[in-house]
Amino acid sequence: MDIEKLADEMLQRMEAMFRNRPHKMISELSKGEIFLLGYLLSCGGVARSSALSEALGTSTARIAAAGERMGGKGWG
Repeated sequence: MDIEKLADEMLQRMEAMFRNRPHKMISELSKGEIFLLGYLLSCGGVARSSALSEALGTSTARIAAAGERMGGKGWG
């Protein structure tokens, strides 16, 4: 393969990757929502809102609101 052909293939694959739904979903998350996902992952996918609010340093109402937003983005 020549360099131009490899470069073209790489660009096509990168473009396909950026159109991929999980990538779009992740890019639409806020830093707090990414933290919540990471925390949930570390807890095996389950955590009480009180534990989440304590870990994030915010209220349980904000955790509930973030959960609603994430659900609306397809993470629920």
